[in-house]
Amino acid sequence: IFETLLKEDKITSQMYKQCTNYRQNNVIINVLKPSKKTLTYEEKLNFAQHSTTKKLLEIAIKKQSNLVVSADVEPFEALLELADSVGQHIVMLKTHIDIYQNFDERCIHQLKALAQKHDFLLLEDRKFGDIGNTVQKQFLSPQYHLNSWVDAVTVHVVGGESSVEALAKVTDKGLILIAQMSTKDTLTDTSYHQKTIAIGKKHPKNVMGFVAQNWLHSSESLLQFMPGIHIATDFDDKGQVYNSPEAAFLERNTDFIIVGRGIYEAENPKQAAQIYQNRGWNAYLKSLES
Repeated sequence: IFETLLKEDKITSQMYKQCTNYRQNNVIINVLKPSKKTLTYEEKLNFAQHSTTKKLLEIAIKKQSNLVVSADVEPFEALLELADSVGQHIVMLKTHIDIYQNFDERCIHQLKALAQKHDFLLLEDRKFGDIGNTVQKQFLSPQYHLNSWVDAVTVHVVGGESSVEALAKVTDKGLILIAQMSTKDTLTDTSYHQKTIAIGKKHPKNVMGFVAQNWLHSSESLLQFMPGIHIATDFDDKGQVYNSPEAAFLERNTDFIIVGRGIYEAENPKQAAQIYQNRGWNAYLKSLES
């Protein structure tokens, strides 16, 4: 329409650019759940190409849980206490190891022991986001020994596809790409979403899936993780936007929910984790009916 209006001299070239730029930057995507049939975890397991993706889906099926807990608690002993408390209800523990001053091999051993005890995976939310040479050095840094304990790491692809290719050369751990942030003023716009998804689809043997707030892709072999899940509030005072487990599955077609403060700030984190596990699993089952 804009091209026709410009051709017929109904609008100026400046107005044409303003209109097309506005359209490009203000597309509302997936407000409604996609009409495509939701796949079961068993069906996704058949399509999965990464070993960690398969392991995660197997745990989800066995534990009847799609809950990932974001454990941003201090000190490190509090992280261990939280992991031990909620472990039986979760499929993955998401950490930010660089917030701990004395993270060492003893800490690694303790984390791995809890993951084995409760049968959950370990996701380091490192958000690698630099050129290929730099992300390789960061991943292999002897300070955190990531290759020895993580099952997956998160990656910003602001540096382009080359950063994913570089990480794939130094590790076989699962890469989860950040397509969208859960803050209200995030800069990850539609163009960024699309390019991130394209990179992920091109590397299904290295990429497990995406972190996103809306349903963004149609690849059966890739998963979607939704952060910002909270059943008690809509937002906080730091720009974080929250959604319920039901909205995550029934409206936004996610595969796994990520819960942080809704669990670790609860009076009883274990009980809270069980509530989120049940609501997430029931929402997943209900999404299969539609």
